[in-house]
Amino acid sequence: MWRLGLRRSVVLHQQRASMSSKARILCNDPIHASGIDFLRKNGYEVDTTPLDAAQLVAAIPNYHGLIVRSSTQVTREILDAAKNLRVVGRAGTGVDNIDVVAATKKSILVMNTPFGNDISAAEFTMGLLTSFNNAVISGVHGKTVGIVGLGRVGSEVAKRCQAFGMNVLAYDPLVSEAAAKSNDIEPVSLEDLCARSDFITLHCPFTPTTKHLLNADRLQRCKDGVYIVNTSRHQLMDADALLDALTRGKVAGAALDMVPSSHPLFAHPNVVATPHIGANTTEAQERVATKIATQMHKALSQTDYENVLNAPNLDLKAQTVLPPYTLLAEKLGSLHAQLLGRHKVTKVSVFSQGKDDKSQLLQAVCYGLTRHLLEQEVANPVEMLQSRGISLVEHTQEEVEESSYSNLLHVTLHFEGSSSRSLSGTVFGKNQLRLVQYDALGVDALLSGCMVFFNNQDRPGVLASVTQVLAEHAINIGSFALGRTDKRALGVLNLDEVPSEEALGALAGVDDLSNVRLVNLLDMPLRQPSDDCDAKPLVKPQSMNFGSGPCKKHPEYALHKLPSRALGRSHRSALGKSILKEAIDKTKAVLQVPDDYVCGIVPASDTGAFEMVMWNLLGERPVDICYWDAFGKGWFEDVTLQLRLDNVRELSAPYGHLPDLSQVDKDHDVCFTWNGTTSGVRVPNGDWIASDRTGLVLNDATSAAFAMEMPWDKIDVCTFSWQKVLGGEGGHGMLIMSPRALERLATFHPENRPLPKIFRMKNKKGEIMMDIFQGSTINTPSLLCVEDYLSALDWAQAQGGVVGLSAKARANFAVIESFVEKTEWIEFLAQDPATRSTTSVCLVLDKTSKDQLKQMTQLLEQNQVAVDIGSYKDAPPGLRIWCGATVETADLEALMPWLQWAYDKAHT
Repeated sequence: MWRLGLRRSVVLHQQRASMSSKARILCNDPIHASGIDFLRKNGYEVDTTPLDAAQLVAAIPNYHGLIVRSSTQVTREILDAAKNLRVVGRAGTGVDNIDVVAATKKSILVMNTPFGNDISAAEFTMGLLTSFNNAVISGVHGKTVGIVGLGRVGSEVAKRCQAFGMNVLAYDPLVSEAAAKSNDIEPVSLEDLCARSDFITLHCPFTPTTKHLLNADRLQRCKDGVYIVNTSRHQLMDADALLDALTRGKVAGAALDMVPSSHPLFAHPNVVATPHIGANTTEAQERVATKIATQMHKALSQTDYENVLNAPNLDLKAQTVLPPYTLLAEKLGSLHAQLLGRHKVTKVSVFSQGKDDKSQLLQAVCYGLTRHLLEQEVANPVEMLQSRGISLVEHTQEEVEESSYSNLLHVTLHFEGSSSRSLSGTVFGKNQLRLVQYDALGVDALLSGCMVFFNNQDRPGVLASVTQVLAEHAINIGSFALGRTDKRALGVLNLDEVPSEEALGALAGVDDLSNVRLVNLLDMPLRQPSDDCDAKPLVKPQSMNFGSGPCKKHPEYALHKLPSRALGRSHRSALGKSILKEAIDKTKAVLQVPDDYVCGIVPASDTGAFEMVMWNLLGERPVDICYWDAFGKGWFEDVTLQLRLDNVRELSAPYGHLPDLSQVDKDHDVCFTWNGTTSGVRVPNGDWIASDRTGLVLNDATSAAFAMEMPWDKIDVCTFSWQKVLGGEGGHGMLIMSPRALERLATFHPENRPLPKIFRMKNKKGEIMMDIFQGSTINTPSLLCVEDYLSALDWAQAQGGVVGLSAKARANFAVIESFVEKTEWIEFLAQDPATRSTTSVCLVLDKTSKDQLKQMTQLLEQNQVAVDIGSYKDAPPGLRIWCGATVETADLEALMPWLQWAYDKAHT
């Protein structure tokens, strides 16, 4: 993926400074003055008056950033009202007080500061652990402490417990036995930890998997008189079960850094309760405040993104969307993490099949795995897992054996006790991610959004019970997948909304349903909704080239890879002719040109090629000129004013329309452009061309060849250039002629016109120079440009030839079509959907002046988003966006939010 260059940073510096000078930030929980001072010095208006929930809903539309600690609950209601909010910053680690799913759907970044208060939290834990009345306990030396979670804080607690002379047990699903033992820690299961510990301390994030980690059953397994410390999340413990255990004396005492004041635990005599102050040292609070302020400033000014928790599909620092296969790897890793349960991971195996880009797959799997389990952004997840003693194995294979899929990615987690779980996924089309296998069960589920997994008895009525529960809780099912064998069944639901705890509980209570698990695989939308026109989209296209000629190079193009074999050699040499002949042969193969048609390379691009055939072939019979754009009109003017033919009929239509092609006379020669490059209007098919015609059909297909499948039996002459659909270099044209066209060329001798040398297709004897179609050229071609064209042809063949290229163009066009359908201020220039070009897409903005259009295109170019997308000089004012196959669909998807941004800026 391309990275932002220095030039882009310089261009945008002034705009970013303007953004920070106008942005407003609300600190709704107290943070150290250092963070507030930093933001104000950088031009932000910072409000520090805390608001309650109702006040926050009313005020939040006025803010671009929100900073909270643990007190403020950032609910869906608040986020729905936040029409300008771009970042929620948690000054600390845990984000369970933030509705991350709702924020993601609104394209609001959620970030935390996981590294600012580790030592403070560990020291506070030790203070609580030793705070129980010494008359009740006989000190901690020689006692056994069980640590749940060996992350940053848990590891520091372990060191201090060892210094106190305690025996340290630990449970962590991402720390191997060898890694734990190397630090003098005994790794155990969660059940063993409960049974053997005198003290238990919790240091793990809150997730659906860790909810009520210490429940009634595990508390019952504990030693009589155990002491429990929880400085993480109160949801890790079943509060009612803990109260019962305290009342019965099973638990001698509990030190809790966060417990709801309304719960009876708060007043229990054997409970030490503190108001979530585990990281409240002055030094820690200063570090955290400065860190979150710095992160928010960088995110709002779009210079950098640190510790963002809810944009797994984006490389925010590069401002790109992850490639589909890489994103598939990340999602399979995240899915594994969310299905992990109580297993301890010993090995991660990644096996990829297919020809898709396999770089960074292991990294992406590990990122998905660690991001969910550790509640933080991990810079090098591979190194981190290896440091925890987890074995990582990766294999690749280009062929997909015994499968109907073109690509497959298998990710297996191996657990202690020789068990494992395997998940397999594939990418359909351009970017549709699917789960296709869960262990031995074949499934077909979308890897997207909110998902619920469950096991069930394979019998009639189970699905009806599931749908009834969801209907009762007003939850819509997006899709359902079922995998089953004779003994097992797995159900996978894609839901439109996140189910409540009550809904999940009701599902778990359905007869014949078990192991109900909630999974979140939401992606971050590309545009942050905002009334603030300075709020730029998060992602930029990797390539700015959306111009309609010359067009973008194909995705695998690299100038240094072009052969230099012919540099300095004559085009008349055997080598030169062989290269030219190779270009001709591959052109016919990719376009599926009939064997009895000939193809040649001629001077002066498509213009030269079409002029050549008009000057050589027209005049024998009447001519119908059909045009609906600037180039077609040019052919009409050349035929009437330069060739001075008087038996010419004009069939024209204004921009955006197609003339009545049924009026074409089959006994006339006809000239037309298959695709109007400047109007965005194409002929939908060749049905209007008579099969029993006596006239010739001359077709200028420069923006249609390699992008639209044309009926060769209806075409006698076809011309195009290299710099359009395949993104080649300019200067050369291609000419394809049918046997009927060759017959006309041989028998027709125009006497009323001089024939320039570069148009001459016959020798002095009046014979066709057939060597033009074997690699000879009328003038000297650039062999480097020919090599460039060959590179494009090889790429085109690998995409499936003209069929595959046409499909890519249609997929690209669909992106713009979807944008136009839901955007009021923009329309297609082409009125009839059947005639809309899928390559040169022309758009009109009726309520936008020429000056505003100019401002839009300048803004997009200044921000290095898009270049050369203004309409053609003679066409109605608007935009013209190239959608040929060399353009990546992901780039067009990234461009659409920027069009909205530029429009908003130009109209303010």
